[in-house]
Amino acid sequence: MNEFKSLLPEIITYFTQAETVAADLRRRIISLDGTDVILTYSSKTLEHNLFKAFEHLECPEKDTIFNAFRIFACDKNVLKSDMPGYAYIGELFDRGNETLKNIHALFNPGSGIFSLVDINLRRGWYYLPQAADLPFYEKATPMRMLLHWLCETEGLVLVHAASVGLDLGALLFAGRGGTGKSTQQCWR
Repeated sequence: MNEFKSLLPEIITYFTQAETVAADLRRRIISLDGTDVILTYSSKTLEHNLFKAFEHLECPEKDTIFNAFRIFACDKNVLKSDMPGYAYIGELFDRGNETLKNIHALFNPGSGIFSLVDINLRRGWYYLPQAADLPFYEKATPMRMLLHWLCETEGLVLVHAASVGLDLGALLFAGRGGTGKSTQQCWR
């Protein structure tokens, strides 16, 4: 954990520089139960791959947004280099989630995605090596841990579920991943 803590200022500087120099910066605003979230993408590819799951939550652009949670997503193409410590970050996260006071971080070795949030600053950062190589499951549930940490601070709960709705009501199917909530097997 001390290695990650010492690397943290370099990582945040990396994200700050990437957001400053990104030539194709794209911004979208969503609302999660009244909480504004500003999603900024470093490229059209990232926006295309990550935003589809949020389209139904999109809000019109606002002149002023107070107390919004901000998430910046980028890949190594922005600065033409990997995030500091990326080559060995998996070793730093062999136990999973790292928490330093109000900072949470998670590295997913399967996708290579690194998520970081500073709850006090209401900022989140999302990094992956190549935007074009985003796994299908990340397109379906993008930035899941960042949004989980945000919801936690807002008194909300992020639920992994599927639902079916009709005019007279709806059913919510909750359960562990892989139990068939999203597949046709569930409906037969």
